[in-house]
Amino acid sequence: MKGSIVILLLCLALVIVSCSGPSISAVGEADDLIVVLDSGLRGTAGAQIEETFSAESKWLLGELTYRVLVTTPRDFGNLRNRRHILLMGTWGDGGVAELVQKNVAGVPVSGAPVFHITTDVWAARQVVVTLMGNSPEELVDYIESHRNELLEALLTASRERLARGLCEEPAAADIRVMLEERYGWSLCLPSGYEFDSGAAAEGFVIFGRRQPDRFVFVRWVDGIQEEVTRDSLIAARDALCSAYHNGDGVELRRPVLADTVSFAGLTALQVSGWWGNMELVGGGPFRTYCFYDPDAQRTYIVDVSLFAPGLDKTSLMRNLDAIANTFSVGVQ
Repeated sequence: MKGSIVILLLCLALVIVSCSGPSISAVGEADDLIVVLDSGLRGTAGAQIEETFSAESKWLLGELTYRVLVTTPRDFGNLRNRRHILLMGTWGDGGVAELVQKNVAGVPVSGAPVFHITTDVWAARQVVVTLMGNSPEELVDYIESHRNELLEALLTASRERLARGLCEEPAAADIRVMLEERYGWSLCLPSGYEFDSGAAAEGFVIFGRRQPDRFVFVRWVDGIQEEVTRDSLIAARDALCSAYHNGDGVELRRPVLADTVSFAGLTALQVSGWWGNMELVGGGPFRTYCFYDPDAQRTYIVDVSLFAPGLDKTSLMRNLDAIANTFSVGVQ
């Protein structure tokens, strides 16, 4: 009888562990990518996939979108806890196909090439991408015709997983509740950020962290603003920084990218570029979102920016962008 109870307790413990997901957290920077390839793909589809994900950023000039490390299924063991993993292979050849079939649920085992994304396979806060096909030729054709979609899908999945991870932090709960109660919106922030609410009565607050300098600010005004364009949002950002944030101005000599995106469950204008400050002799990347919330009848601007001379910007800005994408309106 006692033996049966012990076995039952062990089974329950195994169930609890399996339901809770991986017991370790993913490691690595937000711009690291481990690519696991079957050996037969190294010179064909492998070269294409590495070129796709390590392309130079259109926004952060001179930096790569991802720093790619290529490995084989046999040498993958010590890398399973990395933050971003891409598994690519062909069915029936063992290697990557066996890894996918044993560890990644929901990937169809036949048919046309499939690009599949899941999270938390070997580690918590991990994004795992699979690209499987029946032949190397199929994979080459698929990558060639879907380059932009593949890159954007990984960037989106990575940002969303980063944002969820921030909101899962116990320390994030208190500040979320405080922001919801005071202002009707919330953010999930990691530890170390200072909160300046001195201009909250005017609809502006800012969060900052040093070494390197990172900033998140939120602006809100009642009512629908005039049609927001790339240029009007740049002007609005310049005016806000002039009034509340050191007088930073958008550097129009560098690329300034504008896109319509989904943000906080609503449609937003996203502007990405570079700020500069002649008096303080500094500059760095920023990303700004502007959108109208019909329920609150408010227009919001959510902005993240970085000053990190001598450091790679991509990983730091990707983490800041994840903070911005935890933004929510209304009480959750």
